[in-house]
Parts: sequence; C-alpha cells; structure tokens
Amino acid sequence: MLVAEDGGTFRMTIEPTAEDVRVSWTITQGDGAAAAAALEHSMASDNVTLEDRFVSATGSKVGRGVTGVWRVVQLFDGGDGVRYARLVSAADRSLTKTVAAAALLDRSLFRHAG
Repeated sequence: MLVAEDGGTFRMTIEPTAEDVRVSWTITQGDGAAAAAALEHSMASDNVTLEDRFVSATGSKVGRGVTGVWRVVQLFDGGDGVRYARLVSAADRSLTKTVAAAALLDRSLFRHAG
C-alpha cells in the first residue's frame, strides 16, 4: 500500500505471465495531485521483461566498488507462487542473484538502468 502526502492510498496488483510481470495500481482513497505524483514516483515500470537492466536504488556495490548494473536473464515462478527474476551483473557475468520480480518495480529498491 502506498500512501501519498495528501493521504491518498493505492493498492498494487501483481500479475505474473509466462514472459513478464505486470503491475497495476488502484486508488483506494483520495484522488489529489499529491497522490497521483506519489504513484508516478513509485513506479519504475509496469512490467519486468527479459534483458531489462536495473541498478540498486541504494547504491550497493559489486566487486571492487563498481556500481552494479543487473540484467534480467530469466523469469520463473517459485514453488511459493512468487514470480522471480534471475539477474546477472553486467560488469561480471559470474555474479548472479535472484529477486522477486515485484522487487525490481519497487523504486526504493531498484531503478531501471535504461
């Protein structure tokens, strides 16, 4: 649930498909300009697809202090029903990590790298 400065709130819905993850937002309270701005700011994208590139929003480092750019190389459904993305470091392909695909859409965690 996202809460805006004007008290507006939003609910996020995640819809995994075979090739990507789609996220939609529904206003549950309020409709002011601050609520719309908060929603716009919170969304990195409406989906995650193969070959998307992300950087950590917190500036985490990879290897020898180089800011990490991570590329989506696989999307899959885990045994827990959560959609996951397997990421590979653009700087060092031997570095991999797996995160919930929805986490890549959370601007407090990741940002699209372009």
